[in-house]
Amino acid sequence: MAFIVDVRNPKDVTDTYNQVEIQRNTSDSATGMADIKTDLVIGTGKVTDVSPGYSSYNDSAGVVGTHFYRYRHKNTTDSNTTGYSRIFPAGGSVLHPQFRRRMRDTNSANYFFTNDDISDLVRNAINKLFPRVYMEAIDESLTTLADTEKYNYPLGVFRINQIEFINSDGTIYSSPKNYKKRAKQIIFDTTPPTGYTIRLYVDKQFTKAVEVPELYDDLLLDLMQLEALQTFENERSKYFRYTTVTNPEGGNLPSIARVIERLEITTEKRLQSLQRVRRATFMHLT
Repeated sequence: MAFIVDVRNPKDVTDTYNQVEIQRNTSDSATGMADIKTDLVIGTGKVTDVSPGYSSYNDSAGVVGTHFYRYRHKNTTDSNTTGYSRIFPAGGSVLHPQFRRRMRDTNSANYFFTNDDISDLVRNAINKLFPRVYMEAIDESLTTLADTEKYNYPLGVFRINQIEFINSDGTIYSSPKNYKKRAKQIIFDTTPPTGYTIRLYVDKQFTKAVEVPELYDDLLLDLMQLEALQTFENERSKYFRYTTVTNPEGGNLPSIARVIERLEITTEKRLQSLQRVRRATFMHLT
């Protein structure tokens, strides 16, 4: 089996640090952590307009449900290092321990939320950022073909803002204006010239926690907590409805509901403050 360890890059990408050290353990403990990669080069290929991106390491011996990881960044020139990250499970991210700490679900002998539960909460929280928060990217995976006027959107693209045809030397041949975008397809009014790279200026949805800027972590945790409290509410309501006399745990339902209401208000305000505004030219207003 294998597991890909994704590591957020430093905020300044490679200006201060240039490598990553990764450690692994079979328990959620710093004791017993051992190096498995000490010279992972910080990658710049996944840097976006809002995020420093992330670097990945394929741990060929990693097993989900068995292993735990932590990492730190280092500079090979002056040997400076950061502190180690929080320990997170294979298949998870540093949001897992942060969430457990926030929810006080830290007793590993009696977790309320499993790691799979938290992975679901992380995924749902990231999905809730869309369509208000997204990342801009450039895609050059398509090439104009003979007698072809219709092209599918590249994988992961949810919106195309601008199109250019690029020569083999990287220069711009033209910027077509006469096309439609319907049902995840680009439909040109006339057949484009053959053999040019199609440069797309696109918007993409976040799909991984490491893609999301660290600035948004508090919002992700709020969204995760909101869904977790809804789970608590459902759990308590079982007792409230059927066994209020012998096991009156439903009595705390009103207080949970009030916390949920407050979180709904604060997360909505936070989403509004982080919402991205598209440029007028992208909406054809200029």
